[in-house]
Amino acid sequence: MALNSMNLSFAQNQLLFGWNENEGIVALELENDRQIRLYRKANGALISEVQPFHPVLWLQEADLLEDFKGEVEIVPLSGALTYRALAVFNSWKEINVAKKYLAKSSRRLPSDKSSPCLFLSDPVHQHLLASGQTSFRGMTFADLNRLQLDIETYSLAGFEFSNPQREQDRIIAIALSDCSGWETVLWGKDMTEPEMLEQLNEIIQTRDPDVIEGHNIYKFDLSYLKARADLHGIPLKWGRNGGGPRVYDSRLQVAERTIDYPKWEVPGRHVVKA
Repeated sequence: MALNSMNLSFAQNQLLFGWNENEGIVALELENDRQIRLYRKANGALISEVQPFHPVLWLQEADLLEDFKGEVEIVPLSGALTYRALAVFNSWKEINVAKKYLAKSSRRLPSDKSSPCLFLSDPVHQHLLASGQTSFRGMTFADLNRLQLDIETYSLAGFEFSNPQREQDRIIAIALSDCSGWETVLWGKDMTEPEMLEQLNEIIQTRDPDVIEGHNIYKFDLSYLKARADLHGIPLKWGRNGGGPRVYDSRLQVAERTIDYPKWEVPGRHVVKA
């Protein structure tokens, strides 16, 4: 039956939104090699649970891993499309070993268009697809707890811009608000910089946002806060598991334009650049 002839509401379309009816998922993280940590909201409470993780590779031919020595289950796929089998693994480590094996045997990297396999490098993406779950299912935008963050900094006389690596420079204000109407400003005239950072830790844990957002937050606010926290030896305990923010190089493709940017993540929360 053609997709446009299905008598389904948009949100009930399982091809787009998955078949699992688990609602209120606000975040997922790779807990360890074999498990995914899931955070969801139900009846006004935040629930944290661990789910088994079975990453997969899509294969053009079922026998591509015939001589692979690792543990894998090959599941034939119906239809006549490009990928004819699904290779299911018990750990993220094992699938990466298999990925290297296929790259060597086929002499093509998984990222090559001519590769005989398809590998999705994001474990959360993989888990959502395999489990049929969807982030934010059953939620409206108003259901999200969003925290806005902005900092102001001081620059030593004689310099045009503040530098977090320069000891004399510092954070002079941290402005915070959330979608409930709550707001506050941590002032450098009232607190030392270490005190401001410790207070910020406490506020994030207390307000417990699903999303931390701010203007140019990726390239300035977060990197400055992290650098100053490192300078003072203060862990930024922002994650729902008590972990800190982490950053890695990422890339966004918009039509023919490629945008490189630092991608920030906080365990159990989303970080959004406004």
